[in-house]
Amino acid sequence: NIKGWEWIIILAVVLLLFGPKQLPNLARSLGKTITEFRTGIKGIEDDVKNLAKEPEPKSDPPPDEDEKKKETVKDKAPDEPEALTPEPDYPEEA
Repeated sequence: NIKGWEWIIILAVVLLLFGPKQLPNLARSLGKTITEFRTGIKGIEDDVKNLAKEPEPKSDPPPDEDEKKKETVKDKAPDEPEALTPEPDYPEEA
């Protein structure tokens, strides 16, 4: 816990470091930072609460082994022979 005289020392050091002209800007920036931080934390808390309220999506039961085999056979392309194209005949250069 910081007591009264410790705050006075901290304020004196800040005043020496930043000067009296920069203190209002520093305080304003600190206030905006704290506000943004609290807003972000509130948003995260709301997201967590919403996720806790949502029911989990029902997943389909796992497919049988036979169905897996059928799917893999369907997904594979049949072996097709590559079309052989003859190379063009070029006249030989002498």
